[in-house]
Amino acid sequence: MSKFITTKVGRTKIAQAHKDGTALPKFDKIGWGEGGVDEEDNVLQPSELASEVPDEFTKTDITSIVLSTTEDVILMIIGEVDGEVVGEEKQVSSCGIYDDQDDLIAIINFARKPLDVETVLEVKWTAKY
Repeated sequence: MSKFITTKVGRTKIAQAHKDGTALPKFDKIGWGEGGVDEEDNVLQPSELASEVPDEFTKTDITSIVLSTTEDVILMIIGEVDGEVVGEEKQVSSCGIYDDQDDLIAIINFARKPLDVETVLEVKWTAKY
């Protein structure tokens, strides 16, 4: 089971935009980390005060963002991390979305997924509005 949170910074930016029309920065990067589970592999609740992905080891560009408004309003953010680029084995258990001001907007923690030099992990982050 995964656990998700929009950070306080992310919620503040959304509220500020509603209050006075401040433009929201674009989503830009996905951070990848190993700190989404405890020693017993229990998925941890992310902190709303986090400023980086737990035990982050790299950031990658977002591959694509797709907006669908056919029935529900859905935003899908897609990104990937290439184990060959990272260069060492990792156990990915957390990722987060950063905006183009390098602020962490949201985090999701999940069960460990192995990443080695022959693996590419992809995340499809779907938000329903």
